[in-house]
Amino acid sequence: MGRLRCLPCTSGPFLWSVDLTDEQFRERLRDPDPAIRAQWQGLLMREARWHEVWASLTLTDVLTNWEHLQRHLGRKREFWVWLLDGWRKDGLLDDAPTPLQRDLRALALASTPR
Repeated sequence: MGRLRCLPCTSGPFLWSVDLTDEQFRERLRDPDPAIRAQWQGLLMREARWHEVWASLTLTDVLTNWEHLQRHLGRKREFWVWLLDGWRKDGLLDDAPTPLQRDLRALALASTPR
């Protein structure tokens, strides 16, 4: 079986609805305004395959902007919560308090039967 390769982000299938060059898209992913940055990061995380995301974002990008980012994930939000929570449970992420960690706790509490 072939190895999984992460190719650099291109204006590929997940950017079908916007007319941007790769450079313009990368600029938006690094916008100084966290709300604007989150819109574009969310589009990438929502529409690209999960392994393609890491060619354009770092885990730090995702964790530090999670508070703004999560609302742009749409149907993929639960997947990203599951993935990041799993990495945390496996000891791959530290236990530093982050907005994501608060969301995970709130989600767990909300889904607990009363």
